[in-house]
Amino acid sequence: MKLIKKLLMLSTKIYDEPGIGKVFKNDIDYCEIIKEGFTLIVVFRGTENKKGWKSNFNFLDKNNNGIMDGFEDSFNALSNQILSYISDISEEVNEIICTGHSRGGVFAIQCINTLYKCRTFYNIPLDMRYSCITFGTPRRADKTQRNLFNRTSIWCTRVETPGDPVCDVPLRVQGYRKEGNILTLKTPWYWKLSALPILRIWQHHTKAYARAIEYTERN
Repeated sequence: MKLIKKLLMLSTKIYDEPGIGKVFKNDIDYCEIIKEGFTLIVVFRGTENKKGWKSNFNFLDKNNNGIMDGFEDSFNALSNQILSYISDISEEVNEIICTGHSRGGVFAIQCINTLYKCRTFYNIPLDMRYSCITFGTPRRADKTQRNLFNRTSIWCTRVETPGDPVCDVPLRVQGYRKEGNILTLKTPWYWKLSALPILRIWQHHTKAYARAIEYTERN
């Protein structure tokens, strides 16, 4: 839980206190890369503007790779500089951890998956460890892509609260699935009182995740 708490802190700070690490950004998305000893931590920010929200809702169609159009297009617009930087310093580390909250979590999964699949192209050492921990992350891929991802050696954990409605979109009936393992945090009984997802949206905030982690540790 110590690592999860640390990554949640970084995924929260990137909203309010940017500039912790090496910065990569465009007019929609933002990423920071932090090198700590032999570990590289890649942090993606969640949605912060209207353009981001617009692409979030572009889930009616999946591309030929079985990935939601809005997410993959946005990640590709930022990815070249991020992946090139990681390639340049990959020999200095033995583990890459990608993390993020909400939309940032989707990008974290996309990033770690790309690094793993293209590790030869990016000259990443063969003994590299790949990890991904996300918070309140939507679904992004179809069943085929989910299965392919889960067959890799990437250690991926989706941290969720039972009442966070964002974790359940896009819908399963639309063909979307969740990659990795799911860690469902414990929450007080009164967090589950509302049946309407819109009334539970506050549980998507990073502060709610911090509270849920503390509650889980106590119980």
